[in-house]
Amino acid sequence: MTNESEEELAGRAVVVLGRLTASGQRMVEDGLNTLFQRKGPLSYEALCGWEPDELRTLEKVIQGMELTEKYTPDIEALIETFKDMDLPSRVAFGSLDPDKKKEP
Repeated sequence: MTNESEEELAGRAVVVLGRLTASGQRMVEDGLNTLFQRKGPLSYEALCGWEPDELRTLEKVIQGMELTEKYTPDIEALIETFKDMDLPSRVAFGSLDPDKKKEP
């Protein structure tokens, strides 16, 4: 545990929150306000009244959201890319025998 002040932790949380998209910020606010039983926006002033452990949790959750937003593929764009390709429509499960030779 570090001896960071609530103000330092709140400031860091606000900076990380600002890197999320608007919808990501709303999701974090809605979810964490429910989790921590608090109402209102996650502003610096409001966060200064939170406990240090709550602020650390908030920062980690926001960082996770940021990673999710940054590295989640755009599924709709991927579907569009593959829609005209002749892809297999069947899936088979089983095991490969490494000693069996491939048939030509």
